[in-house]
Amino acid sequence: MINILRMQKTKVFDLMKPLWAGYGELFLIDDWRAGVIVCILSLIQPNVGIAGLLSAGITLGFGYMLGLRHRYQWHRQYIRNAVLIGFAVGYVLRLDAMAWPVLALASIATFLLTVFITRSFQSLSLPVMSLPFSIACIFFSLAISRYSELYRFDSIHNANVVLGPEGVPLMVKGFFQCLSYVIFQKNFWVGAVLALAILAFSRMIIIAMFLGFLLGAGLQGFAYGNFEQALMNPVAFNFAYTAACIGVIFLIPSTISFGLSLCAVAISVMLLDAFSNAFTPLHISFYALPFNVTVILLMQSFVYFNFKWRTHFYGSSPEKSFERLDARIQRFGHPDISIALPVEGTWRVLQGFKGHMTHKGLWQYALDLVQCRPDGDAMQQTNSQTGLELQDHFTFGAEVYAPCSGYVVALEKAIPDNPIGTLNESRNWGNFIMLRSDAGAYVSLCHLQQESILATVGQYVQTHQVLARCGNSGYSAEPHLHVQLQWTPYLNAATWPFRISSYLLGSQLLFHDIPQRGEVVASFKRNKALAYAFHWPSGREFVFKKTASEKHEEFERITVQTDEVSGRAYLRDAADTRLFFWTQDAVFYFYDFQGNPDSLLAKLMAALPRLPQSYGEELHFSDFHPPEIAWGPIGAIPIQLARILRFKLKPTGHYQIDASGTRITGLVRYKGKIVPSEVLLDVNYGVRRLKLMNTEFVQVVV
Repeated sequence: MINILRMQKTKVFDLMKPLWAGYGELFLIDDWRAGVIVCILSLIQPNVGIAGLLSAGITLGFGYMLGLRHRYQWHRQYIRNAVLIGFAVGYVLRLDAMAWPVLALASIATFLLTVFITRSFQSLSLPVMSLPFSIACIFFSLAISRYSELYRFDSIHNANVVLGPEGVPLMVKGFFQCLSYVIFQKNFWVGAVLALAILAFSRMIIIAMFLGFLLGAGLQGFAYGNFEQALMNPVAFNFAYTAACIGVIFLIPSTISFGLSLCAVAISVMLLDAFSNAFTPLHISFYALPFNVTVILLMQSFVYFNFKWRTHFYGSSPEKSFERLDARIQRFGHPDISIALPVEGTWRVLQGFKGHMTHKGLWQYALDLVQCRPDGDAMQQTNSQTGLELQDHFTFGAEVYAPCSGYVVALEKAIPDNPIGTLNESRNWGNFIMLRSDAGAYVSLCHLQQESILATVGQYVQTHQVLARCGNSGYSAEPHLHVQLQWTPYLNAATWPFRISSYLLGSQLLFHDIPQRGEVVASFKRNKALAYAFHWPSGREFVFKKTASEKHEEFERITVQTDEVSGRAYLRDAADTRLFFWTQDAVFYFYDFQGNPDSLLAKLMAALPRLPQSYGEELHFSDFHPPEIAWGPIGAIPIQLARILRFKLKPTGHYQIDASGTRITGLVRYKGKIVPSEVLLDVNYGVRRLKLMNTEFVQVVV
């Protein structure tokens, strides 16, 4: 019975999360705990706060009737806009029997409008924000003007304005007041608590908000000739929200995003004055319309022109969003697409990107590879002194592997191979095979051996599947493999930058890097037993015993789960710390971390950020960790600032893999200190033992 009650309690708590998350989103915070604070503060004006809760409840009930039964179906904008329209109704009408139908209809209409705008904007990659509320509020204002019998609260609310203590700078008073007005109050102390709550969850948001408020109010004050009036204008929150959205949320925090946010604030000032002149004489409330229109117009341009500073990896705060993006840049070479090395053995880069011979202009992003003598001089390409015959070259006839999974969209295999030193200028690319990768890009492998292609057009191939053999066809004077990536399925199309997902440079293992001219690269031997050990289906459990200096033993249970929205797989502990993982090209990655930096999962991320599933030789590699793990919560702040200012940081971990591929040792930065780490792997159970500093975890097989 106790277990049943606990399950019911957990289910109710999960269903309440969309509600609290919607409240938090009112202040651009993706955290349900912030939403609880906002909800409590809204109840200081009971008529307003209760109306917001009722509107959210009505919306949840109506959505339930339409079939929205699961938490992941509730986009935050549904609740956010419902709460706002509830606040607006509670601000104007007394909640009696006559006002209830108005509240219910306004809530349902706002929900339907939110669904419509959300669906319309999804295909355009535009944010919805509070645009549905702003539009619904205009219609509500027009409708309520006809209901003269309903009691209006305007005078009462104006009487309850709290300006705060004497001596506080006017700019601070105005900022706190405009924050409180977002939840339809004009209270210095409410705004102060809200500012502290925002600061607790995101430093970037509160700084951007305050600077945006000062700029917008300053421009208005200059235009009006009255700075006090501009600073105490409650709808100046439009400037604060415009600056935060453009400066740190929808764009990557940088000097460019801050500059654009200044332009956006100036635009929102003009829109606010325009809407005020148009709507105020008609007693129409437009509230957040200037900020919404400004941000959506700018975002439409950013999307249309594929603006590179646009945020693609959203976290719970701008700091987390920046961390996720920065991790992808440092660890995975974002935004370039990575492909596998399409050959095995030892190869030299004859020509790289922007090469000295033919990789020019539209075709500058390509690699030319030649095979080297496997047991001797890496610069030797032939098995004879002269190399006048095709068969003298190690490259000629070497197997070519699929660099990605995808469909074969085009190929040519009948062109004869050129004698050494001659060119086929009429059939430039020679024999080739083109794949459309699962990522949507097209990868071409050119100058292949005549009649050596094993695949057919329309066939789906897997990464590292044998496709053909190297040849000397087309515009090729000596046997080599030409590799390029493009975004259209035409051989003469412009090439695009790409990276090799993993390759050896001596004993150093590089990930998502670009081989340079003259470098000798190789692939590592794949350990299929380890690939099996790290295939973790959803629902699998791992139990670890902590054997530190403490006298008593501690056990931690880790489960494999799948995110119900994104489908991403992750490890989860009892405190809901999450460590996301995936496998690509025989490398297992821990790529995203959310939760407690003191947890076992944080230590696992530090000691084993990625695992090349290899054997046969000792390998070395370096990696980066999330700042909170590497430097601690306080130390992460200057590191984030340094990365925003584009300072290059050194890797936070250096690792060595033994020849068996099952023992990884390292020197790791963990919470600001350089500490030793060791991980022992098992081909049946994955991570068998983990040691970081003086703490050791051993997996208990159950």
